[in-house]
Amino acid sequence: MAKNSSALKTAFIVVFILIFIPCCTFFIIYKTNAEFRDTTNKYMKNFPGFIGEYANTYPTDEEKGEKIDFLAQYYLSLSKEVASDKLYGIKKDNEELYYDIIKQMQMSSTSKTEDVLKIIRNREIKKDLMITLYDEIKKENEMKFNEEIKRYDKLGFFSAAQEIEERYLKLNKNEEAANIIASLNVNKAAHIMYYFSQENRDLLFNEMSLIKKNDINNEILSMDMKKNALIDKAKIYESKISKEVFEEIGNLDNYSIEELAQIYNNLSPVKAGEVLSFNKDNKFYNDLMDEIRKNENLQKDEGSITIDISKVMNFYKKYNEKINDLTVIYEKMNSSDVANIIERMIVSNNVIDSCKITNAQIAITDSKLIVDVLKNMPKTNLSDILNQLEPRKATEIIRRLSK
Repeated sequence: MAKNSSALKTAFIVVFILIFIPCCTFFIIYKTNAEFRDTTNKYMKNFPGFIGEYANTYPTDEEKGEKIDFLAQYYLSLSKEVASDKLYGIKKDNEELYYDIIKQMQMSSTSKTEDVLKIIRNREIKKDLMITLYDEIKKENEMKFNEEIKRYDKLGFFSAAQEIEERYLKLNKNEEAANIIASLNVNKAAHIMYYFSQENRDLLFNEMSLIKKNDINNEILSMDMKKNALIDKAKIYESKISKEVFEEIGNLDNYSIEELAQIYNNLSPVKAGEVLSFNKDNKFYNDLMDEIRKNENLQKDEGSITIDISKVMNFYKKYNEKINDLTVIYEKMNSSDVANIIERMIVSNNVIDSCKITNAQIAITDSKLIVDVLKNMPKTNLSDILNQLEPRKATEIIRRLSK
């Protein structure tokens, strides 16, 4: 068994040496030596089958030279412009063939070949210049676009929305506007689009990818949910005591300025103005009014709630000053004298001051004034005054004070 295996190995080595190595050597020489290849092909042309067909189709160097010369003479017979156009196409597809033809053309006519080459070189230079200019313009446009994105990223939501509407949407440049918005972060993009009409939103969404559209739209829906929650908050604040409401929405401790604008925008102007009459921070007030005006622009309101709020606020500021002054005076008076004043004023509906706004009118009567003064008095003083009144009248005043 071992002898048979050894014999097989020996036979394989002999076959390898006698067949494979000579074949490899032949193939290498055939590919690298043109003279050997031409001689071999001459003999193989008479072989049957594939080998004969291959040898017949493979040109010799002499035949190849004849074809190159034929092509060179053909291109020299053409006009310089036509020849350069055809040769330019060959150069793009087969540079080796191109240089063989040019070399042969130069041997036949150096001057015409140089003229043809000059046209080809000029054409290549123009093409390179065109590509360079295209790349430069494209790069410049990309830089401008990136700068524009950075600028919009720094702008406030409302300002950015207004500018995009003026510069792009009104000029039907919807794709450009969509590209700018889609390049911003989702939160910024959603806040900007929140100021657009549904029609404009749809125009922009049509120019965006489905993923970007869904991301921004989901953020807008989230903003709508938060807005509805703030509207519900406003309904609760409408029925609460204004001074207590001011403690919650008279600063930035509990809400952002955007959220506060939503709340005040959904309070009645009378309530909003009365709450803000306790404010002493001018910056807070101005920022809040600016934000409310932005919301009005978003909702396309014709009137301005800020005018009514400001009017009511100033009216109540003066009224609060009057309350404080009267409180100081009544604290110094004899409790029985104050009780006599209360008895007369508590039943009087005489209007002592008023304020008219767009859809409402505020009237201050004697009875309201005296109740508000009593609310402002220290408990000890109030207790002494109530003790001077008849039980029935004292009970009525306590009922009003509890409202």
